[in-house]
Amino acid sequence: MSNELFEFYKSLHERELDRRDSLNNSISTPIGLISAIIGVIFFFCTNYYSNCNIIVKFMFFILVLSSVIFVCTSIYKLIKFYNNGLSSGYEYEGLPYAKELKEYYDYLVGINKHNKKINSNIPDTEVEFRNYLIETFINTSGHNAFVNDKKAEYFYEVKKYIIFSIIPLLLSTILFAYNYQLNKEKTMDSKAEIFDSIQERLNILETKLDSLTTLNEDIMDNDENKEKTLQDENGENEMDKEVKNEIITPDPNKKPSSRKLKEGVQPKKLE
Repeated sequence: MSNELFEFYKSLHERELDRRDSLNNSISTPIGLISAIIGVIFFFCTNYYSNCNIIVKFMFFILVLSSVIFVCTSIYKLIKFYNNGLSSGYEYEGLPYAKELKEYYDYLVGINKHNKKINSNIPDTEVEFRNYLIETFINTSGHNAFVNDKKAEYFYEVKKYIIFSIIPLLLSTILFAYNYQLNKEKTMDSKAEIFDSIQERLNILETKLDSLTTLNEDIMDNDENKEKTLQDENGENEMDKEVKNEIITPDPNKKPSSRKLKEGVQPKKLE
């Protein structure tokens, strides 16, 4: 019977430890849902057109605000589930270290040797040690069950408030789609007007660029003509300078020819 009790309480102890691990591993799903809900709320708030019916707009923001309140509550419950609020967290109980168990067993062996000398009806050391383990399993499993029940309650509330936040978010999706469809045509018209305005401005800029290009070409032609004129004038001046600086040689054709005299006629002397 004692062996059956030992196995029973041992299984209770192990079951609560497995339950602890299962609860801790289940936290990833609520975190993913909360992140998705926050993303949808942010998308709705940043893409909602305010130029619509005031009643529709009021209903939309009431639904979104309700979703925000519920998701914040679920985050608070999630913190309570994971870390017991702002405290140091949850404490579980387990068996002592193996070394401590061995020391206690040796202590019981020494006592039983002494007691056996006095009274031989005293239970064996193994029986006393097994009873100690059964008592430890009872205490640890009871404490751990209380902690796991508390965490399971918080986990249930986390899921409950996540569902509460999804319901108004789904209703606000209908209003968001109505608002988007209502403003879709206006948005397309405004985009077309903006495109036409941009195209008109581009045409004006293109015309101005063409005129500037033509003016620039005229200016460049005038500059080229001026440069050619200056070059021609500079060339003539340089030629004049070259002529003035050269030594002039007498023209041999301009020399007077010798006078021919008849025979027997004396030339007159110059007075």
